[in-house]
Amino acid sequence: MIFYFSGTGNSRWVAESLGKRLEDAVEDIADVKIEKEEYTLPEGEILGFVFPVYAWAPPTIVMDFISLLRLSSAPK
Repeated sequence: MIFYFSGTGNSRWVAESLGKRLEDAVEDIADVKIEKEEYTLPEGEILGFVFPVYAWAPPTIVMDFISLLRLSSAPK
């Protein structure tokens, strides 16, 4: 699963290109209602983030998203 944030569209393009090549789901961080979402990842699933860097750091929206993100593992 790939989560992305894009201000100008460049990071979106990268995330969608990666998603196609890896045959993986792509989610826009700006569209996710994080307070209601929990993501279940299959065993061995890799989690990725794509975002621009602002002043040598991730954008605030990305840091807020990561701090509230709830993940669980799919049952075996």
